[in-house]
Amino acid sequence: MKSLETGVARVAVMAIALTVVTIGGFAAQGSVIGATASPVPRGALPQRSSQDWEVEARAARTNLVGRLEAALGSDFGGVWFEPADAQVLVGVTSPAARRNAEAVAAEAGLTGNVTEISMSSSWAQLEAAQDRWNRRLDDLFDREEVQTSLAPDLNAVQVKLSSAVPRSTRVALERAASADSVDVLISTAPQSGFGAVDLGRCEEFKSKDARCNPTLVAGVTIESAGGGRCTAGPTIIFTDPVSKAVATDTYLLTAGHCIKKNGGNGEKWYAYNKAKTKEEIGVAFVNIATKTDIGMIEIGTKYWANANNLIPVVPTVASWDSSKETDPTAVQSEAVPMKDGTGCFSGQRSGTKCGTIKDTGITGTVEGEKVENLIEADLGKSKAGKGDSGAPWFSQDTPSTVQGVLVAAIEEGDTEEGKIVFLHSLKTALEKLKEERAYDMKLLTQTNEKRHPKLKAGKYPVTIHGTTSVGQKFTTEAGSVECKSSSFHAVLSESGSSTLTVKPEYKECKASFLESAATISMEECSLVFHVVEKTSTDNYKADTDVSCPAGKSIKIAAATCKAEIKAQTERQTVDLVDDTGASPKKDITVRPTLTGIAYTVTQDGFLCPFSGTGEKSGGQYTSGEGVTLTGQSTTESSEKIDIEIADE
Repeated sequence: MKSLETGVARVAVMAIALTVVTIGGFAAQGSVIGATASPVPRGALPQRSSQDWEVEARAARTNLVGRLEAALGSDFGGVWFEPADAQVLVGVTSPAARRNAEAVAAEAGLTGNVTEISMSSSWAQLEAAQDRWNRRLDDLFDREEVQTSLAPDLNAVQVKLSSAVPRSTRVALERAASADSVDVLISTAPQSGFGAVDLGRCEEFKSKDARCNPTLVAGVTIESAGGGRCTAGPTIIFTDPVSKAVATDTYLLTAGHCIKKNGGNGEKWYAYNKAKTKEEIGVAFVNIATKTDIGMIEIGTKYWANANNLIPVVPTVASWDSSKETDPTAVQSEAVPMKDGTGCFSGQRSGTKCGTIKDTGITGTVEGEKVENLIEADLGKSKAGKGDSGAPWFSQDTPSTVQGVLVAAIEEGDTEEGKIVFLHSLKTALEKLKEERAYDMKLLTQTNEKRHPKLKAGKYPVTIHGTTSVGQKFTTEAGSVECKSSSFHAVLSESGSSTLTVKPEYKECKASFLESAATISMEECSLVFHVVEKTSTDNYKADTDVSCPAGKSIKIAAATCKAEIKAQTERQTVDLVDDTGASPKKDITVRPTLTGIAYTVTQDGFLCPFSGTGEKSGGQYTSGEGVTLTGQSTTESSEKIDIEIADE
């Protein structure tokens, strides 16, 4: 079908990129609230009893749907909710499945609120049938004239045809449906098409900019380098990192079409803080899995780190209020949305809106491409629109429980917004990533974000220092410069930091290649140790940054040879030993073995063994022995302070 830019008044599924309801901003980094957050206002949704709200909230908190699906296996027949009776209904295809469902309900504290319904077809059989029909309907998908979905309450595959489909085609499909091994329901919708058009760009209204201070809050405005705007979704991490290199990698989910239409893979994306300062998030990945509309952005810049320079900080979800500043809600858990259950999204155009899940397992056409496993929700009197794509979908009564990512809506006329929206469940996104990319990932929560061991002291602030007469050696292509006398100084000002900024001094240095005296001048540069991984009892590894003020560098000089080491990040590695065997811990030993250091030869004089001036790679920094760092009061020079590394 034609895109919105044509001006044709046509009902269309639209991919929604978002802007927000005006708010003064969010609380400063670290100022978040947890699972005790108040439920999201119910707005225009139908009035319901306190009992059915509580049942639905408990089902979300305990991830009842996901647990039922796992426990019932091939006998699982789908789940839906009956608000009037405060009942979660689960389809079962065997007596054993009924017993398993009862056990899961009891574990979740919902005995009496879960009813098992015998079904003739399992959920897996319905999914297989939908896949068959999706292939059968390829030509209609190409013309954007069909949509399929799964109906757990009807135990059926639903095929919704547009009014543009000829009667003869509809009759043929009805005949095929009657012969299928599962129930297939054919219906006709009044709209002329089900095509989705990209709404990744939006008009910039200053009153509707969705901005928060760090952390990077799900629900804020994100902007591509080219100016396209969407909404920040939930954040995900690796379930079981295969190496420390990815142990702290963090990715922001959003709608795939937003990224695809705004620079694609490798495009930089940004967000704005409360001061309207534009800050880089990182680079984007699109089409992370086929037949889904999910993309992600790696959170790769330290602006979004917390005070201890850690990425990520505690993940949060916005709950927008147009009348006052609010605190975001800390993410605690994930769950699967269920049919007839309620949920909300926080979009950078429309704010926080809530609705009821109407259909699941939908297959439709988004921007000319077939997209599967969509979930449809009805917002009632509320609407979502251009700019809301990527928004987090979460439990209405338990906003700390994230359930999915908003990706599309059915437009009403030429308004660029509508009350019928579509989302991908978080479960779908993560399963597709594992299936197609072998990325085993999970939602980042307040609990599992603690992936860094922490440096701790008996008192703050504490001055940390250490000296050594054992050689500290810098090696380049010319040879090594070794310093016999070295000292390290640092200050740890607060509890819970994983970062230690060390200012070394190197004396009595000698160059091996000319047998001459040498100097190493730090020029206000520091070595920044980031503790990232515990390797064994009392042993840890840290990545290292070389941090230098503008125009400064570490200078190495020996006779006619000169080189400099400029600011750079994530050199591996420094080994930290936490006072082996001592109880309580009292000090930390540092053993540098930094490799892959970039350096620049600035002078290659007479007899100097450099192979010319210019940028080089492969430099190293090693130590003959460890340097023991001890703690001392910053106010009382005689007061010793214990320091240690503690697991979180």
